[in-house]
Amino acid sequence: VLELVEGRTLLEEMISRARVQQHYTGRELLSILERVADGLHHAHLRGIIHRDLKPSNVMMSGAGLKILDFGVAKVLGAERHEATTQGRMLGTYAYMSPEQINGLEVDHRSDIFALACICFELLTLRWTWVRERQGEASIFDTESIAADGPNNYVNFLARICRGERPRVSDYRRE
Repeated sequence: VLELVEGRTLLEEMISRARVQQHYTGRELLSILERVADGLHHAHLRGIIHRDLKPSNVMMSGAGLKILDFGVAKVLGAERHEATTQGRMLGTYAYMSPEQINGLEVDHRSDIFALACICFELLTLRWTWVRERQGEASIFDTESIAADGPNNYVNFLARICRGERPRVSDYRRE
């Protein structure tokens, strides 16, 4: 049984704002990031690594903000038969840390990497790693990402592991 959480996902909110170019205020941005970071910190103190943090797993409602879907979470110190298999890539590519992509051992820093991707997206209303054919970060306009050209699987994952890090200042001068 799961709790019914009514509201909108952070992804839905970001897509809606991107369509009208309504950027978050500093106060809104800090409020969202602080609450997500607090939730992650709470999990990390208990030895739980989310491993699939992304805007569609953050629900915004009148009651506040909740991190959802701990379905691929890792519990540090779990018995081997209770743990997910090492070497498997689990999570959503666009928010995976290089360690996750390479099948290495992950810890709380992988969740922090995902949070940094979300921060970039909140600030720019553009995908962190999705590129338009001209090389620019693609603006939020849909929940799906076409996996061709610059965003084919190999290019996408290579960009995360070895590519140049995106800069907010390239999209928001202020």
